[in-house]
Amino acid sequence: MKPVEKREIVMADQQSGALRWGVLGAAMIARKFWQSVRLSGCSRIAGVASRSPERAQDYVDQCHSRFPVVELPKVYSDYRSLIEAPEIDAVYVPLPTGLRQSWVMEAAKMGKHILCEKPCAVSNVEMQAMIDACQQSGVQFMDNVMFMHSSRIEALRKHLQVEQRIGAVKRVATQFSFLGDPAFFQGNIRNQATMEPWGCLGDLGWYCIRICLLAMNDELPVGVRGRILNATGLSTAGDLASQSPKVVGPPSEFSGELYFSGGRSASIYCSFVNQHQQWVHISGTEGNLWLDDFVLPWFGNRTRIRERCASFNESGFDFNYECHGQDHWFDEYGNGHPTAQEVRLVRKFVSLSKRPDAYWPEIARKTQAVMQALWDSALTNADVALNR
Repeated sequence: MKPVEKREIVMADQQSGALRWGVLGAAMIARKFWQSVRLSGCSRIAGVASRSPERAQDYVDQCHSRFPVVELPKVYSDYRSLIEAPEIDAVYVPLPTGLRQSWVMEAAKMGKHILCEKPCAVSNVEMQAMIDACQQSGVQFMDNVMFMHSSRIEALRKHLQVEQRIGAVKRVATQFSFLGDPAFFQGNIRNQATMEPWGCLGDLGWYCIRICLLAMNDELPVGVRGRILNATGLSTAGDLASQSPKVVGPPSEFSGELYFSGGRSASIYCSFVNQHQQWVHISGTEGNLWLDDFVLPWFGNRTRIRERCASFNESGFDFNYECHGQDHWFDEYGNGHPTAQEVRLVRKFVSLSKRPDAYWPEIARKTQAVMQALWDSALTNADVALNR
């Protein structure tokens, strides 16, 4: 693929009519967003606000030094000044989950389109309030799940829903994990209950839930069963038996089962205590699909969907096993490429700002509902049904 020249980026940065973004917060993920907007060719960051003007200015300086833009964004004194600014069209919200609802709703009331980091809210009630505020103002709401906009997920949908290459989907299994070091557990915000109460379930499980919903054609499960295997502040999973749910910190290891209509099912596993994995395995009546890197392409700019069909026959004293299939390879570039999934997300969002699509808030609502049900199940040690 032909790389985008710096001259082309500059021209895109000056493009008239580009969507003007405001960034609420200077989290690490917001630095990736700067680059994605810069490469999109259809939008630019026009404003930044953080806990202090100095912190916002530092974000601008650091991002511009690495990925320069023609027109530097304005630094606002506080969040409210940014969301009230008429020169801002859309707001990206990477604030901690515990702080998102009020600012998302305020921005929506001011007519700003919303791209919200995940997990979106601390409860189903907050999630619905955010969506309602956006709907009432006629603005787009979308959660920042980048893989939903990748070419490999586009191909996966086609295999499942159009070509039906593995027949009817009966089972999905998925894992997203990484190994946090001592510094991560001591100081990272994802282990602070007031800021990120969902822990690994919100940070990583959100993706696992989403890929399960996608494989099941966006259908909600009828019920779930969740289990906290480990949590911040507990030395072993066995300690959970003696802890009151009120004092258990954010989960650092979580597993769950999702039960769908027609006897279909899915399992998720998310963790801060295992080395990095990000796979999904989808089993059907006629075969199975395996994607090693459904969240983010492994480096090397090549990724694949593995398709397999196996049969086992027993005849007298003979046991016959046959397996055949194929690998579907893709050029899927990662961070910093004009075709990367995060850049495709920005371009998609720009198109939605002109014509909002109710699919995106609805799939975010479903993901939140499943996450909440899994959490409730883990705390009560019982299956939880979902209101459909």
